[in-house]
Amino acid sequence: MRLAAWLGSLLKRIQAGRTGRTRPYRERFFPDIRVTRLEPRCVLNAGPVPVTPPVAPLAPPTHTVHTTLATDPNVLVVAAPDTIAHSSQAAKAPDIVKIVRDGKNIDVFFNGSLQESAPYSRISAIDVIASGGPETLLVDFSGGSPLPSGGLIFVGGAATSGDSLIIEGGSAQSVNFTLAAGGDGTVAIDGATISYSGVPNVVDRLNAVTTDIALVDGGRNDTLANAPQPGLLVFGASDGTQVTFADPTGALVIDTQVASNAAADTLQLGNLDLRSSGQVSVLARSADTVIVTGGVEVGHGSLLISAGVETLSGTIEGSAAAVDLRATASISVSAGGVI
Repeated sequence: MRLAAWLGSLLKRIQAGRTGRTRPYRERFFPDIRVTRLEPRCVLNAGPVPVTPPVAPLAPPTHTVHTTLATDPNVLVVAAPDTIAHSSQAAKAPDIVKIVRDGKNIDVFFNGSLQESAPYSRISAIDVIASGGPETLLVDFSGGSPLPSGGLIFVGGAATSGDSLIIEGGSAQSVNFTLAAGGDGTVAIDGATISYSGVPNVVDRLNAVTTDIALVDGGRNDTLANAPQPGLLVFGASDGTQVTFADPTGALVIDTQVASNAAADTLQLGNLDLRSSGQVSVLARSADTVIVTGGVEVGHGSLLISAGVETLSGTIEGSAAAVDLRATASISVSAGGVI
């Protein structure tokens, strides 16, 4: 009885455990799954987006940078190294760029070969950039003035580059030079201007009525004398630059007064034939010195020299000429000086 009662009590406890709070042992290893409400989500159902590989950055363009004032698209730029296809001449021989008016066009020649012809009416200015070697720019007036309203700019190499500017082939009422050191300057031909820099040699063969040379920087030592070619005069500076020009038929003026308070200038006149010029005037400042050496032929014209100090050691000759020497400091005539 006791055994039967114990077994009955055990069976009741087992049955009560199955329906009670205690979970069966095997169920303790099952995961406890719960469902939790999340915030609303939006899912885009699409295929994978292709990714384009990055494009390598473009290399910066290579170009030649020139110092030039050409900012207008109507400026004609002549630069031998990169805008004119050519073969350089023999070693040490200068390249020659020629600009000439041909009817309604402006023609550009390089070493005798036509490189470009552009309508004159469409060109506002011309920029010429010298190449690495010696270069000569020839501005030809034989077909009329080739200079547009904005003028011409010639960028040379340096004062020692050997570059040259030649103006020829016509006539002009007035030619006005403005000279600075280092081969820099301007020349205005009846109002049309050529500006140049780093050009040590300038030659003007135009038949002008009046020629004016203004010196703007001061501290110069200049000479005025006959050029080797008949009918031409040469104005040379101590830095090796020079301007050769045709003896004008009306008047010649050398003016240092525009230099204002700059250092004093010294100008030497000698071996000079001024018979073609009607009036010759040297207008210097009170700090400047003018020296007359050798022979100066005036002809039937007149010669005026105004400066601070004037020294005459040569001769001033002329037939019925008027010679006027004005000095604010002193005038000295040596034993060989004759007027």
